[in-house]
Amino acid sequence: MTRIQRMAIAGILGMLFWLGWRARPVGIQYARVTAVSPGSPPVAHVAVSYAAGARPVSTIVHVQSADCTGSATIAGITMYVDIPLIGIPSSPLVVDTTAIYRSFGRTLIVEQRFE
Repeated sequence: MTRIQRMAIAGILGMLFWLGWRARPVGIQYARVTAVSPGSPPVAHVAVSYAAGARPVSTIVHVQSADCTGSATIAGITMYVDIPLIGIPSSPLVVDTTAIYRSFGRTLIVEQRFE
């Protein structure tokens, strides 16, 4: 095998590794409640940040505390969401996320909790 052939194989393997790295499903870095607007109903404003890699197809964002709850389903490219709450929050809100990924014909579901 010549030097050019070895370099070509190394280049192809490097490209395949890079494509696989970029196609991997990644988790959500953080999801946090940035503010709660009073009203009828109160609305929780949630910021979502994703790591580098394949974004989810959709993400379910669920906000809850001891006395209120609310959820919304967003597209994988959405970074901010307003969630109407059932109840009036009086304690810190916890954000649960369920990210749904499709990669190479398979479905992957990743659940995370942010307090």
